[in-house]
Amino acid sequence: MSDSSNNTVKAGSMEVFRDNNHRVEKPEAIIRRVVEKKYPKLSYEQTSHVIDDLISKPADAKVKVGDEEIRVDSLTEYVADMMEKMNASESDGGDSSMSEYYQWIEDGQEILSRMNDGFVSHEDLSERNELLKDFEQREVDLMTCISLYRRCNLQDPRIRQKYELMNRKLVKLREIRSVITTSTKDKADEKQSSSAEKARDGALAMVYAGVLTKLGAEALRGSPQISDEQKRALNVYFEPHVNDKYIMASIRADLQNQGRFQESLAEELLQHRTAMKEQNLQSVQMRLAQLSGRVQMPSQEQRKPVNVQNRTFDMNRYMMLKQKQEHLGA
Repeated sequence: MSDSSNNTVKAGSMEVFRDNNHRVEKPEAIIRRVVEKKYPKLSYEQTSHVIDDLISKPADAKVKVGDEEIRVDSLTEYVADMMEKMNASESDGGDSSMSEYYQWIEDGQEILSRMNDGFVSHEDLSERNELLKDFEQREVDLMTCISLYRRCNLQDPRIRQKYELMNRKLVKLREIRSVITTSTKDKADEKQSSSAEKARDGALAMVYAGVLTKLGAEALRGSPQISDEQKRALNVYFEPHVNDKYIMASIRADLQNQGRFQESLAEELLQHRTAMKEQNLQSVQMRLAQLSGRVQMPSQEQRKPVNVQNRTFDMNRYMMLKQKQEHLGA
């Protein structure tokens, strides 16, 4: 059994996601999706400013977004609310945050059953890895959401309730994911398992399927159904830590990197336009020289030169190009 798909690493006593994991959407991009949905008329740079204000200004400060002036904590709460709603609605469990949680339980039990039936096919393994990949993304989503709620007034019972719900959901996600990674293989089988191996894997699957059932019951009854000692003995990870400072630092770093990237693109575009301007000016000058007879212009068949002086002089064409030359040379 392997836990190689786990997307978190220890940082002291805190859990942080790996910044170099390209399989997950990062916090800045998650927040940007919500802000763009609320303010679709904002430019990319304006959206970046809103995100920067949201994570850096005091909670009671006011920011101008388009024609609207809004408190930072109000905007932060809205973004956190919408982030969870949008992400939960993308699951098969519907748009309810808790419905998604119960869907995780069902999906986990289905994976356990298929991965421990005596033969792990490539299709079984693919479905298992796809679910773990979804968990990786949802963990980042939830940690970002929790970090935003922490910027609001946690003394407000309404905010506190949302914050605690997201923390519980994060813990349950980690528990479910660790159940799957602990009780399933991380590669496909080349041949059918022996009777003894099949019996062993089946017994293991039953134990962890029971753990998932109890985790589902915990949410329904609102009380623990399996002790922390039992979880540790079964290698079920249930740490609640979220490194809020790390999340915010990651967002700031992404905003700065994007700013530098935008500057480099602007510089490249400016250089490109300058080069095109010089090229166009040269081509216009050459065309004027051809029309005035100072240089020869190749014939259509590219065979021998034809003296432009032998052709009818087009004064209108000449004056139009002369004006364009003056404009480009300005």
